[in-house]
Amino acid sequence: MKNLVFGLGGQELLVVFCILFILIIPFYFMIKILMNNNLPTNSKILWLLAIFILSFVGLIVFIYSDDYKRMKGEYV
Repeated sequence: MKNLVFGLGGQELLVVFCILFILIIPFYFMIKILMNNNLPTNSKILWLLAIFILSFVGLIVFIYSDDYKRMKGEYV
């Protein structure tokens, strides 16, 4: 029935779900940044803009930064 409505088979649905999962990853980190109390507001805004505009490049830079360690509580 789904094939008649959407024109997608099993393999196409798998590809669509994989792409959606990959697109959700930056938004997950953006929500983690917003919910965190360890980062100052100006750092939150800058990292949210970097991740939103640069997507995965901004996310990789954020993960290797000191602010990510501060967010996780490993950095004093």
